[in-house]
Amino acid sequence: MSSISLISSVFTDTVVANGEDDPSITNHYTGGLGVSADSVSSGLARKMLTIGDFEYSNAIADIRDFVSRWELSPDTKCVVISNPIRHEVAQKGTILFVDAHFSRPTPRCPNPLAVAKVRFIISVSKILLKHYPVMITYRFEGYNTLYYGLGERCLNSFTFQRFYIDTILHTKLTFFAAISECRHGTIEKPKHNIKPKNSKKSGS
Repeated sequence: MSSISLISSVFTDTVVANGEDDPSITNHYTGGLGVSADSVSSGLARKMLTIGDFEYSNAIADIRDFVSRWELSPDTKCVVISNPIRHEVAQKGTILFVDAHFSRPTPRCPNPLAVAKVRFIISVSKILLKHYPVMITYRFEGYNTLYYGLGERCLNSFTFQRFYIDTILHTKLTFFAAISECRHGTIEKPKHNIKPKNSKKSGS
């Protein structure tokens, strides 16, 4: 690993640990954020987000494009939203966040309770030269592994994300179902624990 890569990696790990309050994060390269799928395999990259001309709105657009290529389970919907959190690290740079929320709405439940969240972490270094790309990583809710979405070592894989998202949604749905059964029972064995409202006593 070159000295430039080492500096960038140290900056990202430090900022993410502080911003996410999780020092146990591990780093893995994957995806091709800022690079089309064909470009990654052929080695020809389209214009990336660089430190000198970085704009938050462009990062959101690239993340939305990146997520749209994930091979997810049928009926999985995604919305990419901005995040107001921003961390300034003295003499090192700035870290910003973008969130992606995944769910499976149905006609019966258009606003599902279970949502799988993926947080994208954008590190804009003050140490590296302006023509270097910004570092964009992401992690899945409930997991410590940090995946890189940009860089020469990126893997052109858009399938493993499905496992994480399906697992998160299944875990949450199971949890909500257990709570509902505990409170209200099942269709076969409902719990009649709803107390009727006491009628107001008439004045004497």
